[in-house]
Amino acid sequence: DKPPYYQLSSKIHIVQLDINFEQLWNRNFIFKTILYIKKQRIYKSKLTHLLNEVTPDFTISLLRREINFITKIKDRSIKIGELHVNRNNYRNYEEGNSNIFKRIFSKIWMKDLSKRLKELDKLVVLTNEDKSNWNELDNVVVINNPLDNKSVKISSLNIKRVIAVGRYVYQKGFDLLL
Repeated sequence: DKPPYYQLSSKIHIVQLDINFEQLWNRNFIFKTILYIKKQRIYKSKLTHLLNEVTPDFTISLLRREINFITKIKDRSIKIGELHVNRNNYRNYEEGNSNIFKRIFSKIWMKDLSKRLKELDKLVVLTNEDKSNWNELDNVVVINNPLDNKSVKISSLNIKRVIAVGRYVYQKGFDLLL
């Protein structure tokens, strides 16, 4: 029941599946696991029904919960996955900030993810560097940033204000900017 963050064209029809995965956030592990499995089944059922009803030409997944079943839905649409984060930061459990169980889980999870990504018609990533990080896949394509980052204005330097936008992670270098 959340409105879209950006205003969308009136030609776009939004379908809410009414599955509130946010209910999982503040629950204990056992309850969270049981509720997640239940919600995942409902999600799969509702999305399968919707895709078979709508019969889209393309189904584009942001590779969240539906990667576990999206390629098994036989609605004849071309299945495309899009990762808006590079592989090195996708479910990344670094040595210093995780325990051995998380690291083992991460390795198993990434192996399973790679298997599922192979089943997609295409996997879209942001850079050629990240494309090379998925060397076990042969369906990876790059979609370049539509912004050329070339400013047409030159600052007069009268106002001492800077804005930086990005994920607050080491790779973005906010510490260096500050």
